[in-house]
Amino acid sequence: MSNFPIIFDRKKVKKNRNRFSPNLNKEVEQINTIGLELCDRLSDVKKKFKSALVLGDDVLKNESYLRNKYKIEKVVCGDLSYKRLKKISNKIDTVCLDEELLPFKDNIFDLIIANFCLQWANDLPGSLIQLRRLLKPDGLFIATLPGGSTLSELRESFNNAEMEIKGGVTPRVSPFVDIKDAGNLLIRTGFSLPVAEKDLYTLKFDNLMLLFNALRSYGQSNVLVERCKNLTTLNLFKKVEDFYLKRFSLSNNQIQVSLEVITLTGWSPSGNQQKPLTPGSAQHSLSDFVK
Repeated sequence: MSNFPIIFDRKKVKKNRNRFSPNLNKEVEQINTIGLELCDRLSDVKKKFKSALVLGDDVLKNESYLRNKYKIEKVVCGDLSYKRLKKISNKIDTVCLDEELLPFKDNIFDLIIANFCLQWANDLPGSLIQLRRLLKPDGLFIATLPGGSTLSELRESFNNAEMEIKGGVTPRVSPFVDIKDAGNLLIRTGFSLPVAEKDLYTLKFDNLMLLFNALRSYGQSNVLVERCKNLTTLNLFKKVEDFYLKRFSLSNNQIQVSLEVITLTGWSPSGNQQKPLTPGSAQHSLSDFVK
């Protein structure tokens, strides 16, 4: 077994997933569309898919979308939370699973979609290798993860508040992957034609408590092993809010929250795929096209 640091508490991840509520605050309705936008990327792909594995947020919505719009015959929904899966219709195939130890044979899916579920994997390269192996040759993998600038305002406000009150900081916001590292991971784990893209969103909340409530209801509260396990005191909360309002409030007194969404796309290797040109094999120089 590979040795990798245990950064995230997987039991806490599962507990958070059990708490997940699809009926989010109106402030984060935009998040609900990301899963469908992920599926809509299939519109740009000529290949027809017969089987798909859907992991993570909006499982039920994405499953229905894939069947109805893209006519995918076999869709399997997987999640770490059994409580979430129980809410899904009996007519839909579901599997309670851990993204770090996937319980499937190799080469059985044409398509895998993972929406906001891989960011808590301690061994992300290992999970990506497993996902690639589940794909048939020329199968497509699409995933979303929160990027590095996500919740940057909250992280800075907590750090400033704790430094002032305690003289030190504790990890309150998880580290998120950088887009360059994410793209390199696809290459390292054997995907062909890898693409990493990012989209930046600014969410707006009336106050800090509504942000905390949204993070809890969305199953995205702190899961770091080294997290502070004590409740946030009123004094600290007030100081965090003061910093937040001072640095990141909008003209209408709302607070802004950054969400960076990294979308990864990669293919399972196949002999009939296009190959990148060998370095130095170009027939023309850039100077041929420049006056």
